[in-house]
Amino acid sequence: MFRYFLWERDVLDELSGHGGPARSSREAARQDARARSFQEGMDYAGQIALALGDLVLHESVPDDVSAVFDKITADITGLPTIPGTHFIGLSPS
Repeated sequence: MFRYFLWERDVLDELSGHGGPARSSREAARQDARARSFQEGMDYAGQIALALGDLVLHESVPDDVSAVFDKITADITGLPTIPGTHFIGLSPS
């Protein structure tokens, strides 16, 4: 719940003051809102990439599942994945 009202102006002003001048200027609030929107978009893009990868796996299982998911994720999000940092295609050792 806290993550939802952390974005409300009154809550930001209350939390950021600490007895001194408040950090929460209008520009800072706009920057926070843009960062929140960007992160939400990246979360959705990641879910779309997983769904598309799942559809690919239902058609045929590629030799390198991890490489396929890396490519799909990079195509959807516009960002390359960092090798070894996701759970797709990893087997327990």
